[in-house]
Amino acid sequence: MKVLALARNRWVRVLAAILLTVFAAWSAFTFGHLADTMSWDCGGGSCATNDPRSLNILGAIAGTILACLVGALAVGLIGPALTIAAVSWAFRQGLRAAVHDGYSVASTLTAPLTLTTIGFIVSGLCLIGWIPMFISNRRLARRIRRRQAAQG
Repeated sequence: MKVLALARNRWVRVLAAILLTVFAAWSAFTFGHLADTMSWDCGGGSCATNDPRSLNILGAIAGTILACLVGALAVGLIGPALTIAAVSWAFRQGLRAAVHDGYSVASTLTAPLTLTTIGFIVSGLCLIGWIPMFISNRRLARRIRRRQAAQG
């Protein structure tokens, strides 16, 4: 029962969202940096590898989804906006580090960089959607305070 009560605490949810975002960003950076160092078997229209480092992409995706859900419950749409931006930025930095370290050729990164740009656009849309929600919540809080002051 104490765990459920703790999960209802807003600050616990915020901390959980931050930790999940850090995990997802680290996983995205690691995958972006090391993807071209893994041995891939491509054929029949798909690629596969048995390198355990490839699981970082699953960690990045799962961590991002969980962080977005927990962050949305804790602080509204600003949580997913920050999470998606952080993970997209980390993946982009991983790709740049791979080029810098000689693991990847810059001309092969068009699709992954486009993916990060889409992530930044989604993040921006979440931020734009959060602004009216924030203003509305502030107005509602002001009305409640006025009514409480008038009643007592």
